[in-house]
Amino acid sequence: MHSSFFVSLLTDLPSSVGPTKLSRTSIDYILGASLEITSYDAPQNPKFLTGLPSKLTTLEPVHPTRGSDSTGPFSEIHIPQFFPPGSILLFLTQIEGISASLDTFVKSDVEKAFSGLDLVDLNVILHRADGEERDATTGEIGCYDVPGHGTLVYAGLEGWMAPLRKVMLENDLGHPICGHLRSGVWAMDYIVMRLERCVYPFIHFSAWF
Repeated sequence: MHSSFFVSLLTDLPSSVGPTKLSRTSIDYILGASLEITSYDAPQNPKFLTGLPSKLTTLEPVHPTRGSDSTGPFSEIHIPQFFPPGSILLFLTQIEGISASLDTFVKSDVEKAFSGLDLVDLNVILHRADGEERDATTGEIGCYDVPGHGTLVYAGLEGWMAPLRKVMLENDLGHPICGHLRSGVWAMDYIVMRLERCVYPFIHFSAWF
């Protein structure tokens, strides 16, 4: 499983920025660049905003280091000393210990699952506040309540993504939502159940999910 990981810092004090650590992840450097302003005399144009003259400067490669702590192996990125405002570093990351076929598996038959859905249908799948969900289900279904965390903002999939993004960003496997998913399949049952009971044609999507 691959993903692109960006480090972009608008600061001229890189020494004050701590290293970025990714647990159980390998990191490969792709590129680094900085936007250098060559003149602060902005060209005068009555019709267009042209911005300040600048050029793109390639930064020296940044080689991540490897280490290990109580949670296992990790890779760490140290911001270089020369990293002026407007700089960016681009890396390719890969979570270790996950089959390369996982991406193919989770995306199999996705076209069939989403075929025939319009923007209104996608809004049902992804969003719906608690009041909207209860109005559509005569009060039977609301947003999911995760023990120890609270009620999700949306009944749809985006409701789950808010806490999961925090889990992924901080590698917080002790988060209440992780404990809930480890304890049973109630969350998955809820997702499928609400889609099956919707008045919209979600048969293919709920079966695929």
